[in-house]
Amino acid sequence: MRQFIQKIQHHVYLIGLIMSLFLVLLCEACGRGSLLLGLRFAVEHPFAFSFDVFIIFLTWSFAIFFKRRIFYYLIVITLWGAIGITNGVILGYRNTPFTFVDVQLAKTGLDVMNNYMSQVKIITTFLIIALIAAVLILLFFKVPPYEGKRSFKKNLLSMAIIIVCFTGCYQVGIKTGRLVERFADLNLSYKTYGVPYCFAVTLVDNGISKPLSYNQKTMKGIEKQIDTVEETEAKKKPNVIILQLESFFDVNHMKNLTFSENPLPYFNYLKENYTSGYFKVPTYGAGTINTEFEVLSQMNRDFFGAGEYPYKSLVQNKNKTFETVNYILKKQGYSTHAIHNNRATFYDRDFIYSHLGFDTFTSYEFMNDREPTPNGWVKDKILTKEIVKALDSTKKKDFIFTVSVQGHGEYPTDVTEFIEDPKITISGMEDEERANKLTYYVNEINEMDQFLKELTDTLSEYPEDVILAIYGDHLPSIGFSDEELENGSTFETEYVLWSNFDMEKKDEDIQAYQLVSRIFDRMGLQSGVMSRYHQYYERQKSKKGYINNMKLLEYDMLYGNSYILGQTNPFQVTDLQMGTLPLTISDVVKNDDGTITITGDEYTDFTDIYINGKRIDTEFIDEHTVKCQYDIQYGDEVQVVQGSKKHLRLQDGDIYYY
Repeated sequence: MRQFIQKIQHHVYLIGLIMSLFLVLLCEACGRGSLLLGLRFAVEHPFAFSFDVFIIFLTWSFAIFFKRRIFYYLIVITLWGAIGITNGVILGYRNTPFTFVDVQLAKTGLDVMNNYMSQVKIITTFLIIALIAAVLILLFFKVPPYEGKRSFKKNLLSMAIIIVCFTGCYQVGIKTGRLVERFADLNLSYKTYGVPYCFAVTLVDNGISKPLSYNQKTMKGIEKQIDTVEETEAKKKPNVIILQLESFFDVNHMKNLTFSENPLPYFNYLKENYTSGYFKVPTYGAGTINTEFEVLSQMNRDFFGAGEYPYKSLVQNKNKTFETVNYILKKQGYSTHAIHNNRATFYDRDFIYSHLGFDTFTSYEFMNDREPTPNGWVKDKILTKEIVKALDSTKKKDFIFTVSVQGHGEYPTDVTEFIEDPKITISGMEDEERANKLTYYVNEINEMDQFLKELTDTLSEYPEDVILAIYGDHLPSIGFSDEELENGSTFETEYVLWSNFDMEKKDEDIQAYQLVSRIFDRMGLQSGVMSRYHQYYERQKSKKGYINNMKLLEYDMLYGNSYILGQTNPFQVTDLQMGTLPLTISDVVKNDDGTITITGDEYTDFTDIYINGKRIDTEFIDEHTVKCQYDIQYGDEVQVVQGSKKHLRLQDGDIYYY
């Protein structure tokens, strides 16, 4: 046995070639759903398949520098096997493949794992991971190291040859079109070029590449174009609300399907009576924050790397800021609020929003009366009172960006496990699992439709002018194809511009990054670099240069010398207040039973009591009352803190001295 192990460790390249072929087939079989489809990829795309093998072989080849080669082999097998299997699992839950960005978003994934997997599956997954780690550690110590001679110079030369050949193959692939450097369609790219290559591209392709024409002179030319749209104050200053609806789109656009009743009667009414159109989004089935990024920044996410989330790659720098709708409206005297009926830490919004210029952020930790959907998300109807609270919270005009969550997956393959008697049923879909998912989905968006009516009815009576923009962030992850949709695109939802005052109906199809400039048009507002840029091209008959110059602008403001802003960055990180209103203490009462009762405002079941800096187990009574067991003494310091089940401090409230 020992001799066999030594032979395996000696023939690094031969073993590496065999295992690389196996691992590529594993990755493709998992991603495509069968081994036959994996083999079909090898036949139909021989260059891409061979290059995928070369990628894994390259990572394998570094084993020649190590004595414990078996251990290194297992590390390579584990990593590439995990990438392939994870990609297959993720494609079972959403329509976009596994990218390196998902590794960066691992914390977010853990936060919402309960919404996708049962406790048994979660425990099993972590047990498997722990078992693999334990086996690797055991083998590291138990398997004998390579005992043969190792020539560092010879090994270095052979690795250099492999790297040169690898680079040459890559250049041939790019020049002949058998490989591409950037992905226009992530799903299609994974199918065309394979998992190893595409995952590797998402690892190294981040940010916006510097355009060849980028220099101060070029930016001066673009600045002259923008300056033809003169910076002005808003002629009308309504409150502005943007409502981003999770996985929301009009299912009536699906071909050959019949519903027992229209799931979206009110949304259809809104489209008929207010400005509306198709809404081009940068993602499908997942990636909410990329649509969010485009709307708030008015920038095109397509210029970033494949599968990249700018919220994760760009805004994680603690000092990074850039122009958003918040900073533009602040100059007009607006207060800015974010509302989301999900965890504050989801996609790191509790950190990101301070870099986007928001004054307050109300997440579900700051909401009472949360009602869950059957699959565990919070229903959207809770948002109406939170929006009104934000409107009432200041004497200024308000900008409110609201992100809903009710339409979120995972959608059940057996709808009866979640809904005994669905209000709306469907016919015309042969795939039973997809039909079940869609049945669950349409019943959820029907409730979202009711929420839209409740919200607009409430805002119709609001004593101040309001513009409300409504759109879906992306299509749901139910495996739609372009051919199934009347509009022929899985990257389009729809939008509506509603108002509680007379506003001209002007239907047009727009990109997500054009929404804010269209709202500003209705306000008579010309302000901000990106807004005026879009307004300039909106008024031109020819759109020549629109996309190329947009990339130059984005690179300049995000990565370049900021020529367009006079080589300065005027945007400051805000002191983000968690919750629309602060937590307060009006009184602390010592009870005969050894408890204390604290009264005040803005309490939820996430409110914690701290006494002399120490957290005390807290009982939530109602939004004005919390209790705890404590023998309070004169001079003790009492504080209310809004936290989470993990006791993450989100807001430090009032301090009261007993």
